[in-house]
Amino acid sequence: GFLMVPFSDTSIKLLYGRAFRAPNAREWLVDLTPDENGETPYTNGNPDLIPESIDTIEAEATTAINGTLKFRSSMFYSLIQNEINKFVSAQADPNLGLYYYGNVGTSTIYGGEAELEWKPSNFLGVINYSFVNSINEDTGFQTYEFPPHMAHMRLGWHLGRSVWLTFRTDAFGPRPRSQWTASSTGLPDGEPFALCHLTASALKLRNNLRVSASILNIFDQQHQYLVYQDDATEVRNGSPRYPNDMSGEGRTLYISATSDF
Repeated sequence: GFLMVPFSDTSIKLLYGRAFRAPNAREWLVDLTPDENGETPYTNGNPDLIPESIDTIEAEATTAINGTLKFRSSMFYSLIQNEINKFVSAQADPNLGLYYYGNVGTSTIYGGEAELEWKPSNFLGVINYSFVNSINEDTGFQTYEFPPHMAHMRLGWHLGRSVWLTFRTDAFGPRPRSQWTASSTGLPDGEPFALCHLTASALKLRNNLRVSASILNIFDQQHQYLVYQDDATEVRNGSPRYPNDMSGEGRTLYISATSDF
């Protein structure tokens, strides 16, 4: 990476990274014997899998507009290769059968992010928007369920003695699905939704005690997570086998306390 500071209040980063994800135990080690038709009750693991890899190029610029305002923007491009997905072979493998995991996917991802931070005395305000377009190169479809548009807002109030009160909103746009299900179940894209959260935290009390209380989804907003891609495309007796999505978490209270000793 390169870090440049052309002005005292401005910095520019140019980054390149490469990472990998090794096959997990399910994808690698599950061993099922195919029947005479090459079928197995579950997807077979594949000991010949190699790790997925991702290469990313990113540029980021940050500037302080004045003593209380800071603006950050970034753009990136990623290439994922050797993605591990369930694979249906035209001809049964003698050891793995027809259904097994394989390195069969490639995806390209590009996007950008903009964030404005306002931090006067005793207050903090952050507004963030990001756009991410992830394309499965084998189908040309947008990546299943990942929302291209996301926005976040955070407002904090410093009450003294390291005590903060924070309000946060997370908004997610439509989640792509209809492209994947058009020829099978016809299930639509996931609907957009937004959640609000409230947290009160004391970062440093006596004996290095830290306490936090959070109410997540404070308005008890109803929302759904999409069923998995394989489930969404599965047809049973001419209809979607899994027509209903999974309910998201309702209003929830979390309390935590941490002490150093």
